[in-house]
Parts: sequence; structure tokens; C-alpha cells
Amino acid sequence: MHKNIIITDFNELLQHNESINSFQTGIFVLNEVIAELVATPHIANFYGISYCFKETCKVKNDLETYIFGAGKLFLLRPGEVHQVEASEGFTAVHILVDQSFILRNFMLYQHKIASLPFFRTDFPNLIDLNKKEQKKIIWYINKIMSLNKDTGNFAKHILESLLTAFIYEICNIISSHPEKEEKKISGGKEIFEKFTALLAENHLVSKEVKFYADKLNISPAYLNEVIKRKTTKSALTVIHEYITFKVKIFLKHTDYNISEIAEIFNFPDATTFIRFFKKHTCLSPLKFRNSLFTKDSTITADL
Repeated sequence: MHKNIIITDFNELLQHNESINSFQTGIFVLNEVIAELVATPHIANFYGISYCFKETCKVKNDLETYIFGAGKLFLLRPGEVHQVEASEGFTAVHILVDQSFILRNFMLYQHKIASLPFFRTDFPNLIDLNKKEQKKIIWYINKIMSLNKDTGNFAKHILESLLTAFIYEICNIISSHPEKEEKKISGGKEIFEKFTALLAENHLVSKEVKFYADKLNISPAYLNEVIKRKTTKSALTVIHEYITFKVKIFLKHTDYNISEIAEIFNFPDATTFIRFFKKHTCLSPLKFRNSLFTKDSTITADL
């Protein structure tokens, strides 16, 4: 385990890695994994698109473990705890996209962003592509890599447009895999999607329904009604289950003590945190952590 889950900042990544090609537009293209970035658990504040050409690597993302191999696409989203163990000969291209790029290039469609599969945490991180899809992905990657080295007057704008199209193409591919899609929901869909995005972004800040309702400019009662319609659970239950899920990640991947985790998750004290965790898991945080090393444990999120 590691004391810290590193928060990897997009701009710091640029400053400390001169080999990375960038137009200063919020796009990095890497031909190899940066060992110091991925060897320990870290939380990235940017999006990542990776395509594997050869061999495999083990990717631990939140509490899931994936084998990322040739012909597969892996999507990293902000806020996810991420760690990579690459095998010898592992070859992939990684396109890192700053959130500022998303804001600029999807500005006119912000009301739709939450519904796009690329941005949604309830859609899969790992996508097993068929031959036709692989050809499409490789075509975009080759074009992006070529343009990323271009110094022409309009190369920046062409690159941004191409990457935007690439993201939409990925959304199209994900949507064509019906067995991996989320169940269709109707009524209040936009509120539900915005709520889940806000929860992912603010779960360390607030555990209160009113906080999220205020962000959405709706009443707590109406938010609760929408969440119950989608999940059969109250909004407060969904918030608490998500926080419990994230706490499990810290207990598994770090050696922060109980008081430190309580502080990170904005609990008033360790006693309150222990009571909260025990209520939702029937185990104290310490017993839960110890159970991970005494038997094989499968941890799942309720969301």
C-alpha cells in the first residue's frame, strides 16, 4: 500500500515531462507510459484515451482490475483512482485531454455532456473493439499524432476539431455495444446524470442532499423524487453509498490511518466516520481493511 494517492495535475505533467508533445491546447500524446506517473495509485484531473497495440498491462481503476491488451481501448476519467503494471513489450498510445479542452470544445453542448458515454462513469472503462472499430481508432490516433507535431497556422484548430470528432466516435462505439450499456431510463434523466456527475466531483465536500439540490437549482424533495424514480433509493442513500465506495478504495489502496481518512472525507471526527462506515458495511473501517488481507474479497459499488 502507499501512503498517498497522488493527485496528478495536467499542467504539472507538462512542466515535468519535456518529451510530451503539446500545442498548449490541453492535449498530450504519449507513446509510452510514464513510469513515475502510473506505478503508484493516483487520481488524474484529466481524461485519458489509451489504445493498446501489443502485449498487455494490468490496470487497477477504482476497485476494478482490468487486463488491457492489444485491440482494446481504455478510458480514464477525472477522479478515478488509477494504477498500471505494464508487461515487458507493452506498446500503446495515450492521449491525455485536459478538462479545459472539454469546456472549450463542447461549450455549446454542455447540457448534453453528462449524457455522452465518454464522460459517464457508469459506462465501461475498457472497450474490446472489433476489427472495424480498431481501424477507426487507429486512423484517428495516426491523424492526431501527425497533427500534434504540425506547426502550421491552423494545425491547432484542426487538431482540436479532430479530437472532438474522435470523442464522438468513441461515444458511437460504446453505444454500439448494447450488452455494456446502462439500462435505459426515462423522465428526469438529465437531472439524474448531472447529480451523479456532481456527486463524483463533490463527495469529499458534502454529504447533504440540499448541497446537490442547490447546485441543480431544484428542491431537495424534487431531487429525492428523481433519484428514487431511477434507483428506488433515496438521494441520501445514494450519496452515502457512493462515499462508502470511495472510502473502501482508500482503505484498500493506501495506509492512511482511520483519523486521516475521516479528515479527507470531511467527517467531524474519527468516531463519526467509524459509525458511518459501520452503518453501511456492518464492519468497522479497520476490520474491513484487515479482511482484505486475510481472505479474497470482492468489493463492489452499489451505484
